[in-house]
Amino acid sequence: MPLVLGFAWVLWLFFPSRPGISQPHAVLSFEAVLRPDNALEVVVDIRGSETNPLTYAVDLGGLEGIRDIGVEALAETGRQNVPFSITRSGRTCVISWGSPPAQSPGGFRLRYVLLGVVGRGERSDEFNWNMLSGFQEFFCDYVKATIAVPAYVSKEASPVIVRSGAEVTRCQKTLGQLKIEAVIVPPGSPLGVQCRLSGVVEGRFFWNRFMKTVGGTALMLFLPLAVFGVLFPVYWLRGRDPHLRPFEAEDSRPPEAITPEVAAAIRSEHVETRDILAAAVDLARLGFLKLTLTGAEPARITEVRVEAVRSFESLPPARRAIAELMTRAADASLTRAFSVEKCAPRSEVEEAREKVYAQAVRDGFFRADPEMERWAYSMAGVVFLGIGACFLASGSVSWTLLACATGFLMASMAAGLQAARTGRVWIRVLLFGAAMVCLSGGLLLIAANPDKMLVTWTAKVGWGLGLAAGVFFCFSPLMPQRTVRGAAEKSRLIAYKTHLKSLRLEDLDAAGLQGEFERGLPFAVVFRYRKEWINRFAACGALTPAWWTTEMASASDGTLTGQNSCTLLRNREPFIETLSILSSALGESPEAGVGG
Repeated sequence: MPLVLGFAWVLWLFFPSRPGISQPHAVLSFEAVLRPDNALEVVVDIRGSETNPLTYAVDLGGLEGIRDIGVEALAETGRQNVPFSITRSGRTCVISWGSPPAQSPGGFRLRYVLLGVVGRGERSDEFNWNMLSGFQEFFCDYVKATIAVPAYVSKEASPVIVRSGAEVTRCQKTLGQLKIEAVIVPPGSPLGVQCRLSGVVEGRFFWNRFMKTVGGTALMLFLPLAVFGVLFPVYWLRGRDPHLRPFEAEDSRPPEAITPEVAAAIRSEHVETRDILAAAVDLARLGFLKLTLTGAEPARITEVRVEAVRSFESLPPARRAIAELMTRAADASLTRAFSVEKCAPRSEVEEAREKVYAQAVRDGFFRADPEMERWAYSMAGVVFLGIGACFLASGSVSWTLLACATGFLMASMAAGLQAARTGRVWIRVLLFGAAMVCLSGGLLLIAANPDKMLVTWTAKVGWGLGLAAGVFFCFSPLMPQRTVRGAAEKSRLIAYKTHLKSLRLEDLDAAGLQGEFERGLPFAVVFRYRKEWINRFAACGALTPAWWTTEMASASDGTLTGQNSCTLLRNREPFIETLSILSSALGESPEAGVGG
């Protein structure tokens, strides 16, 4: 007998009681309401069978946060507020308070709001709430929870799952309500509930169920098809060039009444830097400008001077703008110097390009301004892309990340457009790199939750809008429509390009050779054929044009050489370099090499 008593004393020494005896007991009663903003408003009454607990741990795992916390004492005279403190440790928020000094309460009422308890899903939203945290330190004799859900709890969805360390749990699911009971939950044992809800919490069951099942997928496919269905007839009626008769398409006569810059707009629907240069060369050929290459020695070219020779009053608006662009100096001397460092102002180049487009429309070659029409379709694509990015981001990340992702994407578009517009290579490289960095940042933010990117209906709509934007971008360069006259001139220009490349120079006399060289040089610039054109005529003995001269010192005797002292073959590289410097100064990237 003494041995048995001694053994019992040792057991009592090491295991004095079960965990619930030395710790507070509690009976918990939860009343929770799921609000339309995906927040859960919780009221929990904590009553103790022996001593009331003075702390409560809230599990915030997977949630956006907690707010509107309040603690009240349940006394016989009514409820009264109790001071409390909050401590955070990882995903756990611990609320602590003290007993009211006036009277020992019959329990406490705790209020708080949990944010983001509903996760978006494809067919149904997932409700996930951990009622009791694993860090809870008191013993629960009984837990009762009633959760009001303003949306229909689908019978087709998975049943309610209760995660519990309780000895006994019960769950009942009724229309718009969940009831959970748990008996004997030891300290440190979590108690949670998980279920699926058809539609989101707003209660628009039919709309949300439709969008989560077939609606989102249908919109993802329908939006780009609808945009294509609208744009294709528009292109067919207002974007296609008129059909030409065979003899019009085969005409290869040199364009007599069309200037090189307007010819470039007719041929490619774009006015680029080389087209402005072609207009300047043609103006020099007609006696309005004079080009002079200056430098200390042949290996150290400094700049090109463009001088006005005749008045520009008789020129059409587009040609006059280009002539003034080439000669409008700061001191009003009608002589402007260009070099790699001294570039033409971008605003003046854009103004000249716009006037060339207007001239092409005014002469009846286009139905509308090609640049403005392309810009309108591109902007529509950018708008669709931006809205699609917002839908994508809203389907996977919070509004803060949505704003950041949209900002990154818009910044990448702006940097990309600016990179395409600038003529400086190193600026273009920097802007393109910045655009890629911003695009990568935006995509990373959008893909913050990759498991939800392709399942939420908002994300599907975003993908559909993005594909629709791609349709706009594809149709944008096709939309400018030429008139019958414009289509005929385009065919003649294509044939004339073939004529220039196949021209037999050996059949021309000296006068014809010089005339053909100077007359075809502006169009060779337009067709990106200027080096080959100059090299061919230089090899056949053409002279340097009268409108070009050089003031570069000779490497042997230090004298200045000009255009009248030698043939084009001797001045070939300085002449090509003149055109390259002007092209670079107007905004085009420098070409590799100067010779041929």
